[in-house]
Amino acid sequence: MLFGKVEIGAAVVIVLSVTALGYGCATARARTDSLRPAIAAHMMFIVGAFLAGVIYTIPYRVATGHASLGSPDRLSLIRE
Repeated sequence: MLFGKVEIGAAVVIVLSVTALGYGCATARARTDSLRPAIAAHMMFIVGAFLAGVIYTIPYRVATGHASLGSPDRLSLIRE
């Protein structure tokens, strides 16, 4: 993220969300003295991030006109 072509807003969101995840997992671990709640929180975070990405990507692709399956050449290969 530091030297790549990542928008600063995206980098800030990633850093803040991962920090919140770490704090939540550490709190769950400290309260219960078990790794299970921390692992469950981590799994829910991953699933939530995936769903948020899908929910964001579909309208973005439709709005920008990138919702097609590909070039006509790719479609002809699929039909054969």
